[in-house]
Amino acid sequence: MDCISYHFVLILVAALLLSPCIMCREYCDKKNPLEEKDPSLRSRVENDVLAKLAAMVSAQKNLPNLDGYAQVISYANSGIAAYYVYGIMWCFAGVPPTVCIECINNNVDTINIANCPLVMNYIVAGDSCVIRYAIGTNFIGNGTDDFSHVDQSPEIISGASFDKFSQEVLDLLVQGIEKAVKWWSNYSIEEKIISLPHEKRVVVRAQSQCSRDLLVKDQCKKCLSRLLVDYIQNCKGHMSCTITAGSCVLKYSSTPHG
Repeated sequence: MDCISYHFVLILVAALLLSPCIMCREYCDKKNPLEEKDPSLRSRVENDVLAKLAAMVSAQKNLPNLDGYAQVISYANSGIAAYYVYGIMWCFAGVPPTVCIECINNNVDTINIANCPLVMNYIVAGDSCVIRYAIGTNFIGNGTDDFSHVDQSPEIISGASFDKFSQEVLDLLVQGIEKAVKWWSNYSIEEKIISLPHEKRVVVRAQSQCSRDLLVKDQCKKCLSRLLVDYIQNCKGHMSCTITAGSCVLKYSSTPHG
């Protein structure tokens, strides 16, 4: 019989795996050889980029429409582009300012504790925000940036419901992308009730969003469309999934209905 499974043990395990220290080690074990040639690299990532970005976001706390967006480039004293550091931060649409700022600060702490400044490319997506930096690669405003991260729930729709659920979610994401690139705000939130076999129904809420550096609609669409490939490869059938690039995000969650 087809049903929506809830594996509480798996949820507990997933929570442990996603705890800050364990999660960040997944990304931060590899050292950056450029630091040997540019000893200031770590300091520039931590202070000129991460700390400065966090301060820029915190300064927005009294703005009526805080989106948490900030970007900065740290240029190397040598003038060699391979040592430049590019960074952005931004928050998901609808997130309260205090939650946005807390998310940013927590993730900056996670990066620094995990020695992530030694990593060439890094992205961390909290429940409310995104931090992305790169050494030597200017991804800002580039919708074809191919560095992304996928975080999916352990619960999977199984059996005959799998294909229908996966296709319905894909259609909802595509619909959201089309709306997001038409609106000046660069985001869309869609909701749909999906009927599954044996009278099972779930409510799916999907969000498509580009950060402010992708105000050029063509670049925004390129970024979001590329994340659809990640959905097909990594998220089909999962009850929820968040796919994050440096400048855009596709995410959805589903709950039983009725």
